Amino acid sequence: MNVEFSNCILCGKDNTEEIISLPPFCYVRCRNCDLVYLNPRPSQGLLNKIYQGDKFHSIDFHKDPTGEEKLYFFRFSDRLKVINRLKKRKGKILDIGSSWGYFLGLAKEDGWDVYGVEPTIAEAKYAQERFKVKIFTGRLREAQFPAQYFDVVSLWHVLEHIPDPIIELLEIKRILKEDGLLVIEVPSTRRLKDDISGKKFDINNPPQHLFYYNISTLSSLLEKIGFHIIKAKGIGNTKILKMAEAHKAGFLKIFVIKHFRYLRHVKKILQSFKAILRMQENIIIYAKLKVQ
Repeated sequence: MNVEFSNCILCGKDNTEEIISLPPFCYVRCRNCDLVYLNPRPSQGLLNKIYQGDKFHSIDFHKDPTGEEKLYFFRFSDRLKVINRLKKRKGKILDIGSSWGYFLGLAKEDGWDVYGVEPTIAEAKYAQERFKVKIFTGRLREAQFPAQYFDVVSLWHVLEHIPDPIIELLEIKRILKEDGLLVIEVPSTRRLKDDISGKKFDINNPPQHLFYYNISTLSSLLEKIGFHIIKAKGIGNTKILKMAEAHKAGFLKIFVIKHFRYLRHVKKILQSFKAILRMQENIIIYAKLKVQ
């Protein structure tokens, strides 16, 4: 079977309303707790195959594989500043779903002892070679890190891809130090329709966002595991690059990336307006373990 059904992971109920049908998949909203999730969804076996990728994929470690490296560096630079304010002393940081290693590269340069977990073989290899960082290729539980090992654990647009976030968060709880910091960024429910717009899905190309959270549902999930929220906010998305790609305006994308050092100030102003209007497409939550 390439699809599977599940009850709501937050409240355990099977009481949903359909939001969007994408046969053989469907996005539903839990009537009991408001969590939005894909049901049915791709099986774990199918997801493993998709995320592992082609182990023989050839990559030039001297080139930017995304074309958006500068944007990632600026974005993660802002995220790292917040982490440094919340964690006065630098130690070990684990990035789950570390992808091409941009965040780890910045954190390493900033003085952190960095580790990554990444299931996609080509991306893990690129990060290891380019930034000389420690990456475990696979899933978090397979890495078998020691208990209370990390000062910070981060997941940047990763939790929405994980079929059983409760098991993932329990493992994070085990490996995080008592005074450790958990940072999670996910797309909000506002992004669902925009994310699937114009895309065709089938069993070989399934939707990869299994969950869409809002601040309330993500906070409830973390509190259920034993975390308390110290900071939560929504972030607007200006969608400049997406619009450029949709209209084949490659020159605009190149211009934005080249001059993002200056344009990011405009971006922050637009994001502030979106926050006032409650139009945030992404959510960031910072949490710590509850004191026993």
